[in-house]
Amino acid sequence: MLTVNAASGFGSGGGAGGVESVHFDGTNDYLHRGAGLTGAADNKVGLFSWWLNIKGGDGTNRQLIASTQTTFHCQIRSTNQIRVNLVNTGVTVNIWLVTSGDTFEAADGWKHFLCSVDAATSTGYMYISDAGTVNDVADTMSGESYSDQTGNWTVADWSIGSNCDTPGQGAIHADVAELYFTNEFLDLSVEANRRKFIGADGKPVDLGDDGSEPTGTAPLVYLKNPLETWHINAGSGGGFTESGELTAGTDSPSD
Repeated sequence: MLTVNAASGFGSGGGAGGVESVHFDGTNDYLHRGAGLTGAADNKVGLFSWWLNIKGGDGTNRQLIASTQTTFHCQIRSTNQIRVNLVNTGVTVNIWLVTSGDTFEAADGWKHFLCSVDAATSTGYMYISDAGTVNDVADTMSGESYSDQTGNWTVADWSIGSNCDTPGQGAIHADVAELYFTNEFLDLSVEANRRKFIGADGKPVDLGDDGSEPTGTAPLVYLKNPLETWHINAGSGGGFTESGELTAGTDSPSD
């Protein structure tokens, strides 16, 4: 079962001050790992959190996170829905594929995306809130799919902001902040677990220097540094190489 929540409204004040955002121009700005994620393990689960302010590209497929062999995607679909999927180690079937019920377009403002999935129990949670507002009443969405198999986390390469096998293709046009993902599971039906990523005021919270506050373990990827070093992963999976030139976001979800 995948539960989806979409909140509305833009607020200010509270939260973790000073959250950095960076701008991907939708053309040639992206990050490339050039290797697998250090410490990644093939398993059945995933946990994701980030802030996203879409600036363009409505009606096209755009990649926020992708791996080689198209085994993993977090993308904004041509339908303007957000989708996350992971393929099994045999690269034959999605072990989970979850898609937001709501659509997200340019000028919608800052959104917080929070998702956790477990193929073994066919369980998924997805919460998408506007900055400044949090609504913890989750709606059930139909159409997600699961297969109780092991997911392929130990692929050869990863990218942020574009396709991985064809770098620069499917480039995302958006401001991004506090990008976190890892191969763990957290029960997001528990309110206290949601508050580990987004405060009751709808603002970012402190995930710790290495992102280990929510689960006690540093995530594979946690990108949160100032602009000049944003590509240097504060998580455990290793850093990325910047292509193009990221610029500062126009504002921040903590504003």
